[in-house]
Amino acid sequence: MNPSLSADIQRARILIDQRRYRDAIPYLLEHLASCPNDIYCLSVLAECHINLGKLIDATRVIDSALAISPADDKLMYLKSRVAFYKKRLDTSIQHLEEAIAINPNQPSYFAAWGEVLMYKNDFTQVLAKAEQGLALDPENSICLSLRSHALFQLGKTATAISDLEHMLSQNPEDVGLHCSLGWKWLEVGDYPRATGYLRESLRLDPNYDWANQGILLAMQAKYWVCRPYIKYNFLFKTHVRRLLLGLLVGFPLLGYWISVLFLPLYIVLAVMLLSPWLVLPIGNIMLLFSRSGRTALPSVQTRISSAIGFLLLMIIAATAGYWLMTTKFLLAIGMVAGALILPLGSVYLSHKKVRWPLASFYTWLLAVLGIIGIYRTIASGHLFNGWMIAMFIALYIFQLFALKVFGQLRK
Repeated sequence: MNPSLSADIQRARILIDQRRYRDAIPYLLEHLASCPNDIYCLSVLAECHINLGKLIDATRVIDSALAISPADDKLMYLKSRVAFYKKRLDTSIQHLEEAIAINPNQPSYFAAWGEVLMYKNDFTQVLAKAEQGLALDPENSICLSLRSHALFQLGKTATAISDLEHMLSQNPEDVGLHCSLGWKWLEVGDYPRATGYLRESLRLDPNYDWANQGILLAMQAKYWVCRPYIKYNFLFKTHVRRLLLGLLVGFPLLGYWISVLFLPLYIVLAVMLLSPWLVLPIGNIMLLFSRSGRTALPSVQTRISSAIGFLLLMIIAATAGYWLMTTKFLLAIGMVAGALILPLGSVYLSHKKVRWPLASFYTWLLAVLGIIGIYRTIASGHLFNGWMIAMFIALYIFQLFALKVFGQLRK
């Protein structure tokens, strides 16, 4: 601890090292009460707000500090982080460029730039920024991780895994490195080796969510029916997202003509469109049939997977009934069940703070519209009545938004 720092800041730094950001803020405010223009204290306060997700408070603190010291590279870096968490990627890069122009010798700025480029799927540039950061600090862990991930996505799998293994040999107790290697082997398709790394990650930190998700995926891969979907999901994560967006926009417009001209292509495109939201819940349904799978699944995922399984059975039963009796309301029931699967399936693809409100809202909205639509189908005999059309419009809006929020598995 720097002895030149005030007692309040030193206490705050100890709490921050323990990730107790909320507890650190009062000490920082106490120091600022007597030294309101302390740039270092203001930057630390902004970091606390960022780590707590209070981006408006962070922006207010950063702007007040920049008014005092407009050429401070650390403040520009923090401003870029706020823009990054707001998904304003180009703005984030602009602020990083300003920070680097002031101080070109800080490797963490290049690491942050690489993280932004990761979300743009520009892996060539991610590698370039990681290399620039490593030229300043060859042991920078974030730059090393970015370099490994970029190499992996650029097809240089052996080099990428070798880099991670070297890092792990230097830090054998690093939970994140064990988990990263586990996920890399998952993507390669070596599920036993992936399981070993992921289990070690969980041994070091039993509550590490990303390792838990990896273990579940490795368990799902034991079932041959799940493996093609898992491989497709990884492909979607990095290469097929734009194609999926094109399908999402074009499918409602061209779907009818595609189904008339060549029905198998229509089915393939429909499966591609729905798969990213169905891969993990369908895999979890498979796990429900084994004792170890039921034990490994969190109770929430068990309930959601059971609900999705029930909806799939409804779709099968309703479709079979429609083919046998050509009764339109049965087809309507199948359509509503299929619509409800998508918001439930999206729960697996993002952070809890985002996924629960959105999934819950759209599940209830689609259920209400669908139930009224089924009633109107029974009463009028028209399958595509106003309520059913409203349900499909709501579903379409959900998919567009969900592709943005949930669009890929966590990097």
